[in-house]
Amino acid sequence: MKKIAIFGGTFDPTHKGHAAIVQTIISQGFTDKLVVLPSFTPPHKQNRVITDFNHRYKMLEIAFKDFENVEISDLEYQLSLEKSYTFKVMEQVEKFYGAAKYQLIIGGDSLKNLHTWYRAADLVKKYEIITYPRVGETLDIENLNGLLSPSEIEKLQKNILKAPFFEISSTILKKKLANHENVDIFIDSKVLEYIRLNNLYKN
Repeated sequence: MKKIAIFGGTFDPTHKGHAAIVQTIISQGFTDKLVVLPSFTPPHKQNRVITDFNHRYKMLEIAFKDFENVEISDLEYQLSLEKSYTFKVMEQVEKFYGAAKYQLIIGGDSLKNLHTWYRAADLVKKYEIITYPRVGETLDIENLNGLLSPSEIEKLQKNILKAPFFEISSTILKKKLANHENVDIFIDSKVLEYIRLNNLYKN
């Protein structure tokens, strides 16, 4: 059965770290198709100012234009979910894309806090979780011991990508952009051009 991996996030802004994660998952054969799914109203960021969805979507289109087997989806925007809890979003993804083996891509910090997620146990039982660690990150998942079976925890550990990824916080990137600092090492040149043309991330 075809594998479809879902990579959700705010992507505000999208950067080279996101591209490296996607490239690794595709090149290492973890999945057949990867769907990048920008959040509409992420529940953990409701008190923060988030860039308009259409701008975030366009930045992703630019960043992944030349990637094979990668699709940018506006499904969350179409659904206008009040709270985009991952389990609910994945259920809608299944309805939209049809029969497939679905995978969920998360960061190491999310894996450590997975026990706090909405219907976390059901999420692990139903979907294959692919985790990308950040540079210098130790993935201690003891918090999941009471929530998941040993076999489920073992499955999670097997799907941790071997390559560590750099991660710069969106808050820091936004500050650098607002201060006109050089961010070429973090953001693709064409994405950066779009940001400047649309006056994004200014104070």
